[in-house]
Amino acid sequence: MTAVFAGFTLQVGGCAGTPLISAEYYNDQGNRKVMSGNLDAAVAAYRLSLTLNPDLAETHYNLGFVLKVKGDLDGAIAEYRTALRLDPNFAAAHNRLGLALQAKGDLAGALAEYRTALALNPNDANAHYNLGLALKAQGDLDGALAEYRTAVRLNPDLGDAHYYPGREVATLAYRNGDYATALRITQPLAEQGNPSAQYDLGVLYEKGRGVAKDEVEAATWYRKAADQGYEQAQRALRRLGVR
Repeated sequence: MTAVFAGFTLQVGGCAGTPLISAEYYNDQGNRKVMSGNLDAAVAAYRLSLTLNPDLAETHYNLGFVLKVKGDLDGAIAEYRTALRLDPNFAAAHNRLGLALQAKGDLAGALAEYRTALALNPNDANAHYNLGLALKAQGDLDGALAEYRTAVRLNPDLGDAHYYPGREVATLAYRNGDYATALRITQPLAEQGNPSAQYDLGVLYEKGRGVAKDEVEAATWYRKAADQGYEQAQRALRRLGVR
């Protein structure tokens, strides 16, 4: 026989050729609902899965992910912690718990979770990137830059063709008046041909930040970036009256 619960048809009795319901089945249904964008149905499916088997760390993890997306940080944190109680070596859950804690303002807790995730899986590019963000928020610009570089080395797709590891750190240093750090990060990458870094170096020369003000040198770097299709550099050249 069948019954309906939370919009799902349950097979509560078996018959030839008909599989019985399982927690894993409803976990998979939850994943499918996430992929289709139906988060409420995903939550219902995951909760049903956990009703059938409350010891599935993966399902607690998946439920935590959806709850965070829906803005329920406390619920997400609770689910991630349950997943980790069931499987302390669940590196991805440590990383996601770090994100939820950071969103709640618990920077120290987030840093600890990212570092635990990386101790378990040193090649997790996303965890390196998240640790970099947390270190930047803490004011550790050198540490953040190192993590960004590791993240992009492990997964070049984390940045687009115009982005470079550490640009967020360089931008923060610039805004804080630490032009020497901004120059230290930007110049080597500009010389290697990164158009975003070339544009940023042009800004430093145009404004005289960390270097002597030199609009000719600024235009040189803007031109290198513009020749690679970097639109901001093209606008900067027009602003300087350079064709």
